[in-house]
Amino acid sequence: MAKTSPTFDRIGAHRDIGRAIFTRSPGLYNGDGLPAHLRRYTYPAFLSIALSSHCNAACFFCRGDDYKGTTVDWDDLPKLDTAISNARSIDLTGWGEPFFYPRFEEVVERITTLNPDPQLITLTTNGSFLSQRWGRLLRGRLHRLVISLNAASEAAYAEQMRYKNDRFTLAETLHSIKAFQAEITAEDRKRLMLHMVANTGNFREIAPLVELAAELRIPQVNIGHFICNEETHLDRTLWNVKTAYNDELARGEEIGRRHGIIVAGRRFFSNETAIAGAAKCVAPFEQCFVEMPGSVAPCCFMGRSRMGNVYDDGFEAIWFGEHFTRLRHARSLPACQVCTVFTPFDDPIAHMSAFLTTKDAVHETPTNISLMTSRRKPATATPE
Repeated sequence: MAKTSPTFDRIGAHRDIGRAIFTRSPGLYNGDGLPAHLRRYTYPAFLSIALSSHCNAACFFCRGDDYKGTTVDWDDLPKLDTAISNARSIDLTGWGEPFFYPRFEEVVERITTLNPDPQLITLTTNGSFLSQRWGRLLRGRLHRLVISLNAASEAAYAEQMRYKNDRFTLAETLHSIKAFQAEITAEDRKRLMLHMVANTGNFREIAPLVELAAELRIPQVNIGHFICNEETHLDRTLWNVKTAYNDELARGEEIGRRHGIIVAGRRFFSNETAIAGAAKCVAPFEQCFVEMPGSVAPCCFMGRSRMGNVYDDGFEAIWFGEHFTRLRHARSLPACQVCTVFTPFDDPIAHMSAFLTTKDAVHETPTNISLMTSRRKPATATPE
């Protein structure tokens, strides 16, 4: 059997085949008359399964506010078996710390039994629970491991992460990361990434974070910008420190070039133009986010809009149902009209969540964006 090129985009190919089938016939996409060998391309290539919303940190930029959280019912997970078996990448994150799930090891074993594709598992973690045990479990199975570190100094780390237990320090987290790295393969290590939610309180940590990645031999650093959910936090968006943030990102990129580290981050004054989401957004074909208690969204920028509940109604009823089908035709949900991904970085809407910029409910008609002009420049902001 021919080997797949390491640069081959399996998720992209999966999504493009699915789009082509849908364009020919939505009924065909649903499986009516579709050959069995093509049916797998109509399931989501990227499947996110929220296991727990419990977390040991209380980051202000997180969407949740109940850090005690809940966990998914083990008996509900088999309802996702068909989607799991057809996925190209399976994310086990959700809005919590995935390693808090009491049957995490059993979940990984179940997934990899149903879907033997190598490098299948994606995780985002704060890193504090990484260990040799989890390194052995995930060895050879990682599609991507994102470590949301958010700072490179103890003081900034404590302020950003707001752990409820003082034992979770930056030094302890780095020790946990190294213990995990000792158990994974060289290929796995290429799939590690440090992540920062950049805001006014930590953006000057960008360059030190890249230096830290070099020390840990982690090949990628992603600088994500803070997307505000609440008006009380508008003063923490990068909108308030445009030039200073650009300078710090440039410093980080230069350090990355010296060490062979990929540093990714959006910047201001880059002449980005608005992209038509209906033409460019592939989320309804590519992604399915199953949150707790089973509510579904096609991406993590959807605000309050949800497509139904897979644990109540079944995966196929939601994924091939009316609301997803409508969204594949046109990105018409309220959040689609103010999508931070397709909004230029110099527009304040790019720095505000759909939770803030829309008042949408499930399947509500789009919010009139003109009503939001009073929010387009934060009252507390002093942009440069």
